[in-house]
Amino acid sequence: MDSSSISIREGRYTQATNCHWPVAASWTISIEERDPFLRSSRTGIDYTLPTILTAEPESEDPTDSVVSSMLEVFIPHHSRWQKVHIRYKDAWSEKTGFTSLPKDTLFPLLELYLEKSYWLEQDDMDCITSTMLSAPRLHSLTHFWLSHIISMTEGLRIITFYPQLTSLELTLILPVQVTTTNGSGPIVHNNLQRLHLSTAGDLGFLFDKLTLPALEDLSLSEVHGAFPNITPAHISHWPQSQFLVFLLHSVCTVKHLIIQECDISAEEMLECLAHPQISTWLDSLSITEEHQRHLCVTEEALRRLTCITFGEKVLHSWDDLPAEETITETLSPNLSTIKLWGYISAQDGRVADMVESRWLLAENCPIKQLKMAVIGLFADACHTDDWARLQALNRKRFGITYLQL
Repeated sequence: MDSSSISIREGRYTQATNCHWPVAASWTISIEERDPFLRSSRTGIDYTLPTILTAEPESEDPTDSVVSSMLEVFIPHHSRWQKVHIRYKDAWSEKTGFTSLPKDTLFPLLELYLEKSYWLEQDDMDCITSTMLSAPRLHSLTHFWLSHIISMTEGLRIITFYPQLTSLELTLILPVQVTTTNGSGPIVHNNLQRLHLSTAGDLGFLFDKLTLPALEDLSLSEVHGAFPNITPAHISHWPQSQFLVFLLHSVCTVKHLIIQECDISAEEMLECLAHPQISTWLDSLSITEEHQRHLCVTEEALRRLTCITFGEKVLHSWDDLPAEETITETLSPNLSTIKLWGYISAQDGRVADMVESRWLLAENCPIKQLKMAVIGLFADACHTDDWARLQALNRKRFGITYLQL
């Protein structure tokens, strides 16, 4: 079967154009909608199907999109779609055109890329998600990224329908209170290695639903202010018990961990970092906080992350640290990258102690040498010693970033 790429130089064409397209071919459709104010005569020919916004002011439907009307030409031939790449740049249009697809749409889609700087309409989003889930060849997808807000139910459907997924990024709105369930057990996905979630609601409900034996890269971020139906009072506390059960059932080994804007206590954070399925394998750690000020990286956490060599005579300022301490007590011995951004609550010098202990390791030390450190400290706390020592360490070996927040 032949394959055709459709390239139209102007944003105006008619149904008559169809007569020039091979009847049996699979199609690659690429549409880009550009702001007319940014148009330049120097624009290269790499833009396929460039369109200029020409909607009349007296249009009966001001929310209609140029791309939507263009897509209608291709709708009757949806069974031949193979690759669809659409970028929406018009801030005033809302329609994407996908609601024109038949409800029972099936097509040989291999790639689908949609980009829009403003939210998609929910009707369109439901149609697009349903269409993707019903496309047989998409069941072999290995990478899936959807930035538009969807429900936990839709997110679980994606995980269930795509058994070959290795990487998944979603923005989910989660339940905030106990809801009636059908009693079904957790979803087991044996191939998912990378899971990055931006959420609002109670993460515990999601942890209860998932078992991910292959998981290595986990990112969990609370999104504040992006969900109009979730009030601040409903932003849930970190679900420690459910998270630990999730790790136990999954038997996964987490090598990359990101926790962002989560309401987690210092004790819970330390318990997570000390968990053998995390501490033993962790290569990169990122704990970032800019808005809520949940100061969960305390002196105890920094002390446990500080590398103390066996038999070393401790001469620095840790008051409660014994003179000798085994190296096995250092958390995350394989850590190569660390980012601590805003969560820190410790005396001046404690952060520098931890970074320096991993930055200037003795030869043959079994602890992995830190390759990159990113530190963000709130400006209203005194960290004069930290700043001076981090700067000196960075001069010896580049790779440390430090900023006041």
